[in-house]
Amino acid sequence: MQIRTIDRSGIRWWAAAGDGFAAVAALWLAREIRLSLSLPFTASLLPPRNFRLTAALVLIAVAVQVFSMSLLGFSTWRGRIAASLTRRLTAALFIELMIFSTIVFFDSRLRLPRSVLVIYLGIDGLLLAIHRTLVRRVATAGVRGRALIVGTAEEGRMLAHAIGRFPQAGIDVSGIAVPPGLPSEEGVFALRDEEDLDRVIAETQSDHVLFASTEELFRDRAIEHLALAGRSSLWSLPSPYETLIGRL
Repeated sequence: MQIRTIDRSGIRWWAAAGDGFAAVAALWLAREIRLSLSLPFTASLLPPRNFRLTAALVLIAVAVQVFSMSLLGFSTWRGRIAASLTRRLTAALFIELMIFSTIVFFDSRLRLPRSVLVIYLGIDGLLLAIHRTLVRRVATAGVRGRALIVGTAEEGRMLAHAIGRFPQAGIDVSGIAVPPGLPSEEGVFALRDEEDLDRVIAETQSDHVLFASTEELFRDRAIEHLALAGRSSLWSLPSPYETLIGRL
């Protein structure tokens, strides 16, 4: 069974605050590096007067950071646990580069040397990768649930394979149960009736029951029975026909 629930609201605010802090830290580090080191393709050390870390620049950096991360879906729960971290972070940094370049082009008062911007993006990307990896681990740690799939053996295997492709979602398949009258296979639970689901749920210690497109009367009765028992969360996957007619 599940060990605990997760405070999704708290995770959201922590993730957003970390993104903003990464922007400020990266901007400060980029300034310090440029003022103290003479880098390749640069004439000399950057004079302090050419780049000042003003409050306006810090606010812009934080706003651009949060906006870019939200645009790439990092603000949603699915985005926080998604596996494609490197690709989406690269896209977010590219968006930041475009926004900063546009702002600097139209506002000459905002001094942001190109060398500082390049260093900033590199450090920012590293800090975001570390921060978002920690967010994903915290968001999925200790909240793994077990799901029992109800449907045909073929539907169950297909759905189990789809769930297995996304382990970061925190769901493990506990078994496959087939309704009465359907052929069962080795390792598949054969149900006698809808009330027999109680036994299988207890045996598999399932937190969730996923109904694939099974026989409608059995599914509806089983859902009603389990909903009254209140032991597991229930999920019903609509058939293509139900999706077409809007019976969701």
